[in-house]
Amino acid sequence: MIKHFFIKIIRKIIYILLVLVRFPKAKCKNFSKYDNIETKYRNKPIEITDNKFIISDNIDLNIIIPVYNSERFLRKCLESLLNQKTKYKYKIICINDGSTDNSLEILNEFATKYKNIVVLSQENKGIAETRNLGLKNVDSKYISFVDSDDFVNESFIENLLDNAYKNDADIVRCNYYEYDIEKNKIIKKGKNNEKKLYNKGLGKDITKYKGYPWGGVFKTKLWENIQFPNGYWYEDMIIRMILFRRAKKFLYIEDILYYYCVHNNNISKSIEKTENLQCLDQFFLIKNLYKLSKKIDLKEDIDLYINVLYEYSVVLWLRTRKIEKELRKQIFIKACNIINSMENDYKINNEEKLVIKIFKREDYIAWKLYAIYKMLDVKYGSI
Repeated sequence: MIKHFFIKIIRKIIYILLVLVRFPKAKCKNFSKYDNIETKYRNKPIEITDNKFIISDNIDLNIIIPVYNSERFLRKCLESLLNQKTKYKYKIICINDGSTDNSLEILNEFATKYKNIVVLSQENKGIAETRNLGLKNVDSKYISFVDSDDFVNESFIENLLDNAYKNDADIVRCNYYEYDIEKNKIIKKGKNNEKKLYNKGLGKDITKYKGYPWGGVFKTKLWENIQFPNGYWYEDMIIRMILFRRAKKFLYIEDILYYYCVHNNNISKSIEKTENLQCLDQFFLIKNLYKLSKKIDLKEDIDLYINVLYEYSVVLWLRTRKIEKELRKQIFIKACNIINSMENDYKINNEEKLVIKIFKREDYIAWKLYAIYKMLDVKYGSI
């Protein structure tokens, strides 16, 4: 309680500083390093795909599981999906991404026993291309993604699809537990949001929900012409940037149906505090997904604006905080240019207006302070 009290005080002080103090505009000596990096990303566009789906009337759900060296966790994952209490028909599409352990042997063992398991295999290409191979083999009304080191509640399919069909929802998201698989115990609950149905898109609430592929179901048609960006870190940014914005009917349910397992080999943990310049994927993915939006006639609206504002204020700070200061300033200024070029005649609150001012002034110090203010909120709760 004492710790949370002091965190609240710190957040209040930071907010007062942001409102009252105008820090100096960011200055950079040269942009040569940035220019070289931008040239590299210019050769990594995100294109429209030829994804077209033939939907079977006999299959309600395809579950796509990318598998790479997951022998320690794979049986628990598959058993949780095979032990579902459900009336719905579903297929599990497992893609072995060039595993060098016994993962493929385990997959083949399960596929021999269970007719609703399909095993595909490829040379190691990474998580995006692995999920994309799964998407090319989809034939169901809805799609779900499960990571091979996670597992689900026995009501995962029944509960999600009941809600999906009842509401004709484009996306249904559930709550989850973070689970310590080494100690076999729950760490914490994912969210405290109440059940809510959006009938006209998420609007300003788009950043309220996590953009992970797992923990829900998607209407298959949402994936037409798109796929996960190949060759990028943070490839799942496409979920919130494109899928969430495509969805007209979005439903969040409070039920805890997914177990996100935390262990030493989590990819997300290993790239969370990186000095690798590939962390800049986050900045360029937003730029490229913005361009992709226009190609697929996804309108520029408040969903897009609030999402980009959040990505370039909080998430960009988080991803790039370990790289050299001069390059980080350059990236920040480029983000300011993008934000300032977007239409912003939307109804927004005072905090959002404050963030816009930070970008208009190219205020690097305020940008860092605001990100810290928001991250303290995420970790310890609101004031």
